[in-house]
Amino acid sequence: MKKLILLFLFPLLGFGQNCQYNEVVLQLNTGVWASELSWSITDSSGNLIDSTSQTYADSTTYYDTICLINGCYNFNMFDTYGDGWQGGSYQLSDSLGNIVSSGNLQGSFSFGSNMFSINSTSCPVLGCTLPSAVNYNPIATVDDSSCQIISDNINLLFNWSDSTLPINSLGGSYTDVYGIAINGGEYAVIGSTMGAHIIDVTNPSQSYEAAFVPGAFQGSLVTHRDYFHMDNYLYAVCDQGSSTLQIIDLSNLPNSVTIIYDTDSLISTTHNIFIDTLNKKLYTTSGKVFDISDPINPSFLFHMGFFYHDLYVENDTGYFNCFSNGLQIYEMTTNSPQ
Repeated sequence: MKKLILLFLFPLLGFGQNCQYNEVVLQLNTGVWASELSWSITDSSGNLIDSTSQTYADSTTYYDTICLINGCYNFNMFDTYGDGWQGGSYQLSDSLGNIVSSGNLQGSFSFGSNMFSINSTSCPVLGCTLPSAVNYNPIATVDDSSCQIISDNINLLFNWSDSTLPINSLGGSYTDVYGIAINGGEYAVIGSTMGAHIIDVTNPSQSYEAAFVPGAFQGSLVTHRDYFHMDNYLYAVCDQGSSTLQIIDLSNLPNSVTIIYDTDSLISTTHNIFIDTLNKKLYTTSGKVFDISDPINPSFLFHMGFFYHDLYVENDTGYFNCFSNGLQIYEMTTNSPQ
């Protein structure tokens, strides 16, 4: 896709005036869900110097020119949804083309900040200052609460990874984990940018990949898959691209698995799913609820009438994480929430 390049000149000293101090160029590259991101620059005292002036479009490059005096600054990154910049990044360059700061907001975060200096050597260096931490930074002068400690009472029994998997905008290749016990064995289902990896963990220290189920949509744009099972069937969804609802027969594990349903006729993309196994209902976070009395032929029942991030259903009660509306609880004895 060809990127659109837009240039905005908003100097600190006002429109149409030359910068009398240090001219810094911001290059902002957006990924997907760009309308969720924004930024600001603050000085060492927390004063706002510049900030987002518009709503951004996906897969677009923007430029902004900023005038800064010598000193220490923070480039602050925001995401309204809380899942990072989804492929977006920024770069600040001085008038000579030197990069003074760059980065992105990765992971499930709504805020991140990078400190940078303009012709100043007195700026603090943020990082982990605990020598026993695995990410100890010996040059850090201010602890940023990022220290990672390996517990001395936990032993790693096995580690599975695949270095050939595409890396997504969150900086990783893995999207979900789910556990299943079947045929006397135990299995971990690991979602990735390419599909579902079914790992036999019956003997943890000798775990291995027993099967792989390709996702209907694959690649670096995949940031979330979700799984749930009922009886011998695994239900799989994805939140990105031209995805589908997949139903996988696990009854022949550890030897093989079989995709027996793979279509977008009922579900294309959804963030999470949950199965009320007692009442044989499949809930999606897009609000749709399906009857899976026949586990390989789901049928639409009703729509909840709202969207939610995640849910849990027990007996006749549904608990819904409704974003900024918090927790909502519904009686689910009928085919409509009450």
